[in-house]
Amino acid sequence: MEKFYLEEPTLKRKQDAIDYINEHVKYNSNISGTGSLDDYVLDEDKTYEQWLEEIENNKSKLVTDNLVPCETFFLIRKEDNKIIGMINIRLLLNDFLKKRGGHIGYGIRPTERKKGYNKINLYLGLLELKKHLVNQALLECKKSNLASSKTMKALGAKLLREQEEKGIKYEVYTIDIDKAINEYKNVYDPMIINKIKRSKGLRLSKMNYADSKEEYEALLNIPEENGFKNPFKDMSYEEFYNVGIKNVIKESRGIDLKEGCVSQTIYFLWDNDKIVGMFKLRHYLNDALAKGSGHIGYGIRKDCQGKGYASKGLALLINEARKIVK
Repeated sequence: MEKFYLEEPTLKRKQDAIDYINEHVKYNSNISGTGSLDDYVLDEDKTYEQWLEEIENNKSKLVTDNLVPCETFFLIRKEDNKIIGMINIRLLLNDFLKKRGGHIGYGIRPTERKKGYNKINLYLGLLELKKHLVNQALLECKKSNLASSKTMKALGAKLLREQEEKGIKYEVYTIDIDKAINEYKNVYDPMIINKIKRSKGLRLSKMNYADSKEEYEALLNIPEENGFKNPFKDMSYEEFYNVGIKNVIKESRGIDLKEGCVSQTIYFLWDNDKIVGMFKLRHYLNDALAKGSGHIGYGIRKDCQGKGYASKGLALLINEARKIVK
């Protein structure tokens, strides 16, 4: 039986990703669920590398009239390591997306369609939304797109409403995520690897919504030392996701700073697919910090101490500090 999984886009997949978009062009096919990859591939003034930076930044967007946090993945078939499809998952919705667009955009490459793969793609998307506390997934398609509505209905989607904009008719569906997973897990679980394949090696990533589950688990295992105070230790995951992450992102942008506080960015140190530490970088110092904690605080999770992660993480953080510290 074929196996499928979601993969975080990386530089290693550059040519595969370009080929994926070019196949749509070759067959004059609609492109969806790419997180704007097609814009970066088809515009000669843009690059794949810029797209990677963009989708990383998208993971920590604050909800505004125009923006929401989202994540984009490749759907990979394990047997031939091929990009079969893509999916863009919006982790929170603004008012516009509640009316149009919904939580998920997804698609399959033209030469791999009519094989049921988008159902697997959508099922994996529902599993990811469940991690981010979404109970009801909102999805939309053109009324004329019978293949898309059929895919949604195969996962238990119910028609919520029909609407029209600029002469085009749309259907908006909702899926009860827990019900769908419980009802269809025996069908789709044998076909999937339910673990996101992430970038290899040691890297820093800003606190964001997309990695919230892994971030929260890591924070519960990082001791308070080396200038790191854990303000999240008494939070539930729900509070961390809905309040904690938002406050950290605002703090990194200097928004609504409390008296005596400075703007700072929180990074997590990843080793392959595991968070091993957390680093805090203050963008500038007030008098109190200049006399005390300084620019950096960090902590290494208990089960990862004594392996050199502190010095390796600090080396990576210094590169970030060169761009940020005033």
